[in-house]
Amino acid sequence: NNNDAYVKKNNLKIINTQPIEVKGSVIIKYLDINTQNEVYASETINNITLGTYKYDAKIIYGYKIENSSSQSVTLTESNANQTITFYYSKILGTVTINYIDENTNASIYQSTVIENLNLGTYTYGSISISGYSLNDSTTKSVTLTEASPKATITFKYREILGSVVVKYISNSSSSNLLPQETFTNLKLGTYTYSSKYISGYSLVSNSTQTVTLSDTTPNAEVIFKY
Repeated sequence: NNNDAYVKKNNLKIINTQPIEVKGSVIIKYLDINTQNEVYASETINNITLGTYKYDAKIIYGYKIENSSSQSVTLTESNANQTITFYYSKILGTVTINYIDENTNASIYQSTVIENLNLGTYTYGSISISGYSLNDSTTKSVTLTEASPKATITFKYREILGSVVVKYISNSSSSNLLPQETFTNLKLGTYTYSSKYISGYSLVSNSTQTVTLSDTTPNAEVIFKY
């Protein structure tokens, strides 16, 4: 009735009429696109004021980003907690091993290709190739990196060339009846030689003789006896 009144203070309760601000959160995940496994620990950002936020993908060694490298989210009262997922794929390397003739640079054996290698250092050894000897290091190493995930190793070989010495000898004295003949730089394989007519002598060995030059015996001797 427009009169002053008094209330005991202890019987009063203060009511907060201020609106409660809604806060949000964002979870950022970094997953392998093939396995769905984490390639980097997830991050959670809490107590964020509602609104729009943009996040960039991390650079993760050995992996490349497969979806957008920047993603945005808008936090609202009805959707205050959201998740961003960055997908990555593992960077895999390839090593190609070549085997070449050092003189012609021509391939002498089918190249070996090793694929789907994790980044890192690899060591490979040479192989034995018939008709050739290695003229290089027996092992070589390469390092695959993000910048250079493909590498090539080349082993150089030298063709094994043989020789044949043909002699014409007296069966009784073992002396040379004719100067010996030497054939060099012969490719490995089989060769046939024929005897020669020598006046005053008759052949006591086969008139033709065959020799085979191989990796282990690249040099041979043919003796015609008279």
